[in-house]
Amino acid sequence: LDARPPGAPVAFAEAEGAFARVAERVAAYLEGVDRTALAAVASTRRGSFLEGQRVAHVLYRGAAHTFAHAGELFVPERAQRRRRRPPAAQP
Repeated sequence: LDARPPGAPVAFAEAEGAFARVAERVAAYLEGVDRTALAAVASTRRGSFLEGQRVAHVLYRGAAHTFAHAGELFVPERAQRRRRRPPAAQP
């Protein structure tokens, strides 16, 4: 998805698949995190806006970021569901 120009359309199934892959990798990482790891300074690229932040901070930001993208995925999914739903019966 990152190779697309900004604003380029993305198929819902493609976005959903990318989200699922990220969630799987994050879950595997979190299984190995302990208090010591959370308190350590995160390894980042030099000059990154996260440089010098602790792992716990990076994880909190990541959780909020992921939640925001989950909401973005919900909007088109709900619209698709409405289009597939048969019209309500009239009394």
